[in-house]
Amino acid sequence: GSFVVLAGPTGAGKTSLVTKLAKCLAAGSAVIPVRPGWIDPSDLLGFFDPQRMCFNPTPFMDSLISAREYSKRDRLFMVLLDEMNLSRIENYGADFLSRLEKGRSGEDDGNLSLYSEWYESEARSRWTKQGEIAQVLQRVDIDPASAEGAVNAYQNLDRLLLYPPRFAIPEGAIFMGTINPDETAAQLSPKFLDRSFVFRVEMPLSELAFQKIHNRRDETGNVSGLTRSSLRNALLSHVRFQTEDQLARDVNSWKQSLFEIGCHVGFRTMATLYTWMRISAAIGYDLGAAADLFFCSKLLARIAFHRYEKVSVGKGTKFEALNQLALTIETTGRYHKFASELGKLVTQDRSFVSYLER
Repeated sequence: GSFVVLAGPTGAGKTSLVTKLAKCLAAGSAVIPVRPGWIDPSDLLGFFDPQRMCFNPTPFMDSLISAREYSKRDRLFMVLLDEMNLSRIENYGADFLSRLEKGRSGEDDGNLSLYSEWYESEARSRWTKQGEIAQVLQRVDIDPASAEGAVNAYQNLDRLLLYPPRFAIPEGAIFMGTINPDETAAQLSPKFLDRSFVFRVEMPLSELAFQKIHNRRDETGNVSGLTRSSLRNALLSHVRFQTEDQLARDVNSWKQSLFEIGCHVGFRTMATLYTWMRISAAIGYDLGAAADLFFCSKLLARIAFHRYEKVSVGKGTKFEALNQLALTIETTGRYHKFASELGKLVTQDRSFVSYLER
């Protein structure tokens, strides 16, 4: 239910990282280039043509069909929106993000609404009748073009079955995006960042790292713990993990400082943290490193303010609050990467403090 965003300069290997990782995990992948002209949901999801009475899918929707097939084989499928901030994702991806959020929270089934169910009923009736008529004409040799008419009619029927009005997002799909955080692209909104994990990619990952992942495959070709069903079980698990109490105390002690620099930590963030930790435990990942990685990917991207900007409550500047937070986390001795990244922000000699644009 969350996006994974890879941020970094051009040539850092963000796109190849996804395709190579998918290959190591025996997963599928699809790269969808985002265009600057994408301005509404139809650019991402496709649209229904009422004149021709058929649905016109996009490469993104085609990738979800592929993800569905991988899910049937208990494997993952990575869907990558390449350079996703060339256009504002709130314009072209609002409907999709909303459905992801609904599905994750359990408010409803999270299915995509592609077009009206009335259109489906009308189109199904039209294409069934036209296909039957074309087949009759073909048999009595009245209309030489009837064969083509029959084929077209039944192709449109197949497309309606493939892309119904209510389209279920496959369980095994992992949604990712790459961004170039510079002045030429749209900025990611706080709302989107709140629902995403953001990782900085400074340089291409070594082949040795991919080989280590590949070596974890079992006899079925899957990497242990990283199949659709195993991740689903971890998501549904409510078993307490070893460091849960300590983690809660740490986050509570930072909440005020985080709020002062624009990183509100609410119920959604904490629920996501606990889910993250349960999945990490299920796949055998070190829980200390997992928590450190969570804070880096979930909180750092939200930091963006002017150096002398005042805090919203109390006295002092946001930069002073950031400095105090970095010192507090460093003294715990537990979250080394998070403390290091905060320290780098403190030492930035810029009027605008930003993790993504440093």
